Amino acid sequence: MEESKLSMMQRKSIQNAVNRGESLPPISRASSVAVNHIRTIPSSYWKRRSQEAIVNSGAYEREQFRRTTPLLNKEKQKRHLACMMAYGKDMPETPHGPAIRHKPRKCSLPPDNNNVLDDLTRGIKERIEFLHEMEHLGLGKKYQPIIHQEIAEKIRLIQSLDNHKMTEIEEDIKRYKYEQSTPKPFPMGELDDS
Repeated sequence: MEESKLSMMQRKSIQNAVNRGESLPPISRASSVAVNHIRTIPSSYWKRRSQEAIVNSGAYEREQFRRTTPLLNKEKQKRHLACMMAYGKDMPETPHGPAIRHKPRKCSLPPDNNNVLDDLTRGIKERIEFLHEMEHLGLGKKYQPIIHQEIAEKIRLIQSLDNHKMTEIEEDIKRYKYEQSTPKPFPMGELDDS
């Protein structure tokens, strides 16, 4: 038994059987058949598989995508990126309310015409005095078109209210024209011929 090529388990089982006086254990099939056993490979491993076989095997089945983050606002991202590229920082969003381009003028006159006419004539005189002061300072050209436009608007309002008062205002304007000084050729002073 020592000379035979047996494994330790086989030797122990044979020794136990001899000690008890039993017959020897039967020869295992694995040792007798395993001598010349060549394993055959199934045809599915070395042949080309059809598309149907691949689909049936589950190779094309994908796990369904589940979004874990909320959907982002694409327009907000575009605006953020544009601001970062243009200004280097994120600018606040501009309000998108209805654009009011021109507000209608409210021309509500109180019922007392005398007070209104007095206010209009006082306004015209103030503008004439202001323009006269600006011409003395040499800034008449800057303010003249604006003041003339305001005076013309007030005159139109007075004409619509009272024609008698209009004649008094026209006299004040004529007086202003006569008081108007000629413009200075050199605003900083006369040049010396030295």
